[in-house]
Amino acid sequence: MFFLNDMVYNIRLLELKSFLKEINRMNSNVDYLFLVAKYKLHKELYENKIKYLDFDKETLKVSVLLSNFQKQNELVLEKYNKTSIPVFYVINFLRFFLNKPPLHQIINNPIDEKLIIAYYFERNNNYQNALKLYDKLINKYKITIDKKLVVILHEGFCNAIIGEYDKAREKYLYIIKNYNNEEIAITAAILLRYLEDFQNEIERIKKSNMPDVDKSENLYKIIAFKDALDIIDKIESKDKEELEKVNYLKARCLEETNQKEESIKTYQKIINENYKSEYAKYSNQRLLIISSIDEDGESLKKLSIENNKLINDSSFNEILEYTDKLNNENINKIIINKEDDYFNEIKFTNLFSKPDMNNFLENSIENIEKKEVDKK
Repeated sequence: MFFLNDMVYNIRLLELKSFLKEINRMNSNVDYLFLVAKYKLHKELYENKIKYLDFDKETLKVSVLLSNFQKQNELVLEKYNKTSIPVFYVINFLRFFLNKPPLHQIINNPIDEKLIIAYYFERNNNYQNALKLYDKLINKYKITIDKKLVVILHEGFCNAIIGEYDKAREKYLYIIKNYNNEEIAITAAILLRYLEDFQNEIERIKKSNMPDVDKSENLYKIIAFKDALDIIDKIESKDKEELEKVNYLKARCLEETNQKEESIKTYQKIINENYKSEYAKYSNQRLLIISSIDEDGESLKKLSIENNKLINDSSFNEILEYTDKLNNENINKIIINKEDDYFNEIKFTNLFSKPDMNNFLENSIENIEKKEVDKK
């Protein structure tokens, strides 16, 4: 009897924690911080207040902070993890007659789990998939008004990043006008201000007479990735250093527009052609950061470590420390149930499961190892 009572006690304690977790999540500014930080850091980059290395470090710091927050809000029944299953059935049977939801839906809320996967796509620049999932959450699932506002805010952010400015403005204004007493309205107002300032600056840059290389760099810095790519693709330069810069900007824009395979190959091309250059350092740091987005990114991480034996970048280990923290917290590891109707419109292939990508990484590692031997 003691065993049974203790098990029920632990289950109910976990239920209480789930409600406290929900309160903590809705009252926390950490999730909004990620949205505002992207604009803030790009603005500082555009105004030349920070360099690319500092930009990457600060972005990683925000990701680590977010991962720690998610870790603190995980709910795990550590005691009686397996033996509690029959008790769950008994409790849920009784809850059914009391017209209460089953415990597993409280402890592991399916809406929260779907939100986490939508966040995953958003934070890894797959904004189209994120938007599809957010739209489904609002239109096909019963969610609280608090969660609906969070989803709308994230929808607006994704719209803005991919250049759908009118849609983004509409989402932000909906929150501001209808829920102006809520804390989320403050975040929406901040994002709207950034959006309008950036949009005005984008138009000014595009109409300016500055050289195409400078124009594309400024457009990248101010989150106009597709506009920057359009200009980059037309640049023809014979200056070696300028070409390295153009290729680096191209790789950054490809990465931000979810064309990671091409961005990886471009970064490695910069390193192969001149590992002593400043842009080789920047490129290798990006390879290391990309490797942290997936649990199967170990081969890319290995390549970046081998690259650094040639490059000898003193900042590399600091970046490595941050990416290891992200991997340890599992922030970028998700499981997609393809039988779930929620995912039926999602096109998602693990980058590091592609044979071409694996062959490229293996060949690149071999080539770098040969260069290391030649260097000695």
